[in-house]
Amino acid sequence: MNVTTLGFIGLGNMGTLMARAWLRSGVRLIVYDLRQEAVQEMQALGAEAAGSCLEVAATADAIISVVRDESQNDQAIFGEKGLWEGFKKDAILIISSTVSPAYCRNLYSRCAEHGVRVLDAAVSTASRDFTPGRQSAVFTLMVGGDKEPFEQCRPIFEALTGNVFHLGPVGMGQTCKLVNNLAAFGNAIFARECLNLGLKAGLEFDQMVEAIRLSTGNSRGLMTLVRQLREPRASEAAPRSDGTKTLGDKDRDHALELAQEVGAETPLTRFMTSLDLDRLYQTLNK
Repeated sequence: MNVTTLGFIGLGNMGTLMARAWLRSGVRLIVYDLRQEAVQEMQALGAEAAGSCLEVAATADAIISVVRDESQNDQAIFGEKGLWEGFKKDAILIISSTVSPAYCRNLYSRCAEHGVRVLDAAVSTASRDFTPGRQSAVFTLMVGGDKEPFEQCRPIFEALTGNVFHLGPVGMGQTCKLVNNLAAFGNAIFARECLNLGLKAGLEFDQMVEAIRLSTGNSRGLMTLVRQLREPRASEAAPRSDGTKTLGDKDRDHALELAQEVGAETPLTRFMTSLDLDRLYQTLNK
C-alpha cells in the first residue's frame, strides 16, 4: 500500500523548499515545526498543521524529518510528545537530515522493535533558489533502507523529484550524501583560495568571475561562493554564536568518522580542517 499522507517535521531552509514542492505536487502534508510562523506559511499553501510531533505520527502514513542534526532528531522522535508516542503500526520514518549512517542503523534496529520501518532519504539539490517569493529547487534523494518501504514511498519521492536513488540498506543514503558533501566542502575551500589569489593579484572581481564561469575553472562551489559574496545573508553555514557546529562542519566530521570506520584515507580533508577559513572569507569580503 502506497503512502498517501506525509508527515513533515522541520521547516528550515531545505525543509521549506521540500514542503513547498510537495504541496505543489498535490501531496497531502501534515507539518510541524517549533516556529509557528513556518507552520502558518505552509498552512497558507495548503498543508495541515499539527501541534506536536505526536500529532503528526498519529495521522500520517509516513513521517519525514528534516531537522538539523541527530540531537534534534532524538528530540522529535523520543522527546515529550514525540513521534514515538504516536506511531501507527507499520509506519515509515524517513530521516532526511544529514546524520551519520551509524545513527540511521541504530534507529532502524530500535524502531523495528516498535513496528516502525526506517528509511534514510538524504537530500541534496541540483539547483536551488532561496529568494523570497521564488523559493524552488531541483532535488536529489539518496535513499537507504529495505525495498518494501522504499517502494511504498516511491510515489511520494517521485512527486518531489525524478532524481531518486535507492542505494542499498539503511544508512547508504547518508553515506552517499556525506561523500557528496565532502566533495562540496573541498570545492568551496578551493574556490575561496582561487578568488583570493585573483583579487590579491589585481583582477577585478566581476570580470574575473565571468571569465572563469565561461572556462574550465567553473564549478557550482565557485558560483555559490560568488553569490554569497554578492548577496550576503544569514546562513546556516556561518559560525554559530551558541557554540554548535555549522552544518558544513557537522557534515565534514561525519564524513571523517565514516572514513575512519571503513579505512578510507582522507589526507586532504584532514588538512583542510586545520585552515582558518573564517579569516579567508573575511579577506574576500574586504
